Amino acid sequence: QNDSSVFKEGEFLKYKVHYGLLNAGFTSLEINKTEEPGTLHAVGKGWTTGMVGVFFKVDDTYETYFDKNTRRPKHFIRKINEGGYTKDKEVFFDFKKHRARVINHKRETDSTYFIQNDVKDLLQSFYYVRSIDFDGYKENDAVDVRMFLDEQMYMVKVLVLGRERLKTKFVEIKCIV
Repeated sequence: QNDSSVFKEGEFLKYKVHYGLLNAGFTSLEINKTEEPGTLHAVGKGWTTGMVGVFFKVDDTYETYFDKNTRRPKHFIRKINEGGYTKDKEVFFDFKKHRARVINHKRETDSTYFIQNDVKDLLQSFYYVRSIDFDGYKENDAVDVRMFLDEQMYMVKVLVLGRERLKTKFVEIKCIV
């Protein structure tokens, strides 16, 4: 579905990440306002806390700028530091020329790759899947998402495992598993 009410500027989601009984960290997703009309800017962050952060520090930031109507990515930024493993990359998508330009700031390289019309970036894939109308999907149906990450194309399969109702202290929500 192409319903712009699925997510909007100002949306902010925050999750706790657990490792066994330990609170290992947090992750957040936010959609910010942009100066460019029709473009959404989503920022995803992940970081460790407490004892887990002492032994394995994570500080990740992912950003995507994408077209609000077509849901195609325009610009993707990935800056990660996971226990000393780092990446600092930007991808610029040009769907008219079917090209993705990747700038690797860590290695100081600039490369171009062929892309298909339906390609997504890592973060924008999440928002794309949220925009799908799953009403007609049955258990074990799948959605294929073509994702460009680290100079490679991946086909990610999102499998519908079923449906359930999630009870919160405020409301009960129908969910797709």
